[in-house]
Amino acid sequence: MARTKFVLILLIVLIYAFRLWQTTGCKQFIDYSFIPLSVKINVESQTATDTGINRTVARFFHNKVSVGIYESSKTYLSTFSPKLLFETLGPVGVVLLIFGIYEISQKKSFLGVIHFLGVLTIPLFAIIFSFPKLEFYVLTLSRYSFSLWGINKAAKSTLHVSILLALVYLTFWYFIFNWQMKSVCNNIFFN
Repeated sequence: MARTKFVLILLIVLIYAFRLWQTTGCKQFIDYSFIPLSVKINVESQTATDTGINRTVARFFHNKVSVGIYESSKTYLSTFSPKLLFETLGPVGVVLLIFGIYEISQKKSFLGVIHFLGVLTIPLFAIIFSFPKLEFYVLTLSRYSFSLWGINKAAKSTLHVSILLALVYLTFWYFIFNWQMKSVCNNIFFN
């Protein structure tokens, strides 16, 4: 069983390396940074649409604090969008990510919980700093490393291994046909 896990880890790391190699063609990565100007624009547009209401009352309900919390939460959650997860991890990575969460919650591994909390807090740094390429690679590598926690759950039986191998094959073809990575890259060399 140890040899099977090693082969699975090797295949998955190779699939992830292939995806990272594909991102080298990206000229301009999408920036996940929080834009403070969006708060002001949102408040002004919301107060302008409130017709028949006193402007002071409208400004009380549409203020910069509540809109700021909303906009920053929306920016944070955009780093966990299903489309982004599938474009970076592929089907096998998403399944392993779910298995990893399940495995850590069952075993209550301290190291696993710390790793999971790291995966949840790294996007905070991505939305604060504005280095799109670095943001992408740090987010992606943290998720890649966390998805490897799911190998133990996925390699429990021959059926699970067969399904995982089929997912690796499917992910390879998904990465080949989805090489433009619309949620990751604004401009790619190969267009």
